[in-house]
Amino acid sequence: MKQTISFFALLFVLTACNNKTSNTETKVEKQLVKKDSLPKVEKVTDLHKVSKDCIEMVFELIKSSEHFKELTDGLNENIIANGGTGFGFTVETSPNPNLDNANEKGDYYEISVHESYPDHMTNIAHYRFDRHQKMLFVLNIVTAEYEEINFNHQLIADFNLACKE
Repeated sequence: MKQTISFFALLFVLTACNNKTSNTETKVEKQLVKKDSLPKVEKVTDLHKVSKDCIEMVFELIKSSEHFKELTDGLNENIIANGGTGFGFTVETSPNPNLDNANEKGDYYEISVHESYPDHMTNIAHYRFDRHQKMLFVLNIVTAEYEEINFNHQLIADFNLACKE
């Protein structure tokens, strides 16, 4: 009985090892493809570049307004004196939210200006640029309504070029 079990165990081991060696003998075939025959793919970074240029132009439009200039005159120095690192922009709404790193999708650009401190950021202004009417607005925090403000309209041509408007 002991010999029978040993025989079957040996037969099982030999059969199992034999199957493994036959499975490893698979044939590998390589196909060469000419470089010229591959379809040309448009770079995704080009799309990001267009949007980045576009959002940068919106920042420039905001920076050209008297409201922004008055708001930020000496602001950076005051923030740093109070332990902060400066001020910056946050894109809240954009027609290209994924590319512009915005929170929401909209048919306009909504940008907030914030003071940056190590433990928090404080919003100090909200701007909205209507890309169709080419108008810039600032949020009046008392009435909670956007009011039109002036900016350098000569930058509109650059905006149109950067944003392919």
